[in-house]
Amino acid sequence: MTTKYTYDQRTGLLTSRIEPDRQMFFPISGYHKKCRKPRIINVNYIRGKKVVRKLSTQITYHSGRCYLTQVKQKETGRWVIVKRDAHGRISEMYDQSKKKILVRYHRRFGKPSKIIRPGVGSIVVAYDDTGKVSAMNSKTDPVVFSQVTNVFNGFLEIISPVASNTTI
Repeated sequence: MTTKYTYDQRTGLLTSRIEPDRQMFFPISGYHKKCRKPRIINVNYIRGKKVVRKLSTQITYHSGRCYLTQVKQKETGRWVIVKRDAHGRISEMYDQSKKKILVRYHRRFGKPSKIIRPGVGSIVVAYDDTGKVSAMNSKTDPVVFSQVTNVFNGFLEIISPVASNTTI
């Protein structure tokens, strides 16, 4: 089965995205008027023909630049706050459990060069001359690499309903 999209005929805004294992609904009344991005995404996770889990994600955007600043999941109580640098890139993320990730960028490519979990450790990302990742490592033990990766992936999990439909 392929992904099916439905748009509001009057506004042209996305109202639903149906995939084999999840249904995503974007109430038109829940769109940010200036940014034209969804502020609410309701997701039904499906196994077979049965809905096994429902999540409602609420999104807050920067009023001037329209980039994502906060994501909340009502059912799980999870949330992520995203801070940006002067170029609009993600520079810091933290969640309801006070876990924080800092991101530093490569001057030449503008891509992440270091992902830091304060008090735990960091991952350094190296790029080749074309801007492709050539290495990722941590100066500390592999457990730290795993912890930083897990926290970062947890953030992405909360943001995923948003990231698949808007520019974060």
